[in-house]
Amino acid sequence: MKCVNCNTPLNGKYTKKFCSRSCSASHTNKSKRRNNGKWADKPCFTCGKITKKPKYCCRVCFAASNKKYKTLEERQNAYKLKNRENNANYRAKLNQQTPITIDRKAIERFYSECPRGYEVDHIVPISRGGLHTLENLQYLTSSENKSKGNKLNWRPRRESNT
Repeated sequence: MKCVNCNTPLNGKYTKKFCSRSCSASHTNKSKRRNNGKWADKPCFTCGKITKKPKYCCRVCFAASNKKYKTLEERQNAYKLKNRENNANYRAKLNQQTPITIDRKAIERFYSECPRGYEVDHIVPISRGGLHTLENLQYLTSSENKSKGNKLNWRPRRESNT
């Protein structure tokens, strides 16, 4: 006797029509129609090209469809909105942590008199519960301010002259 699917001789270990389970499965599946024709000749979701695949005609179209922002302008607008939101949250927190009795004109003067190349920094950061008072403000260079971040016990690194 021979296998119905691949015509290899059956050596007696199988009494059925197939030499193995995989031959049986492939023979059974030959007559089955896959996906009921639901993917037949549909346009690609990204480029519109006619394809037999479920949604996209190729990997490039799939990757293009998964981009968060379609254009550069859309991405820039999203970043601007996020930045505005973060600044608004910071200003609100700043207002909450500014005592009522504080001299706001003195703080404005401190900001306006900031030397070129320096930034105004909170000694105890606002995010760590520091108040927005004149005693809590200092001038730091831009690089020092970035390295400080919102650390509490920060000391500037001194350059050694050796």
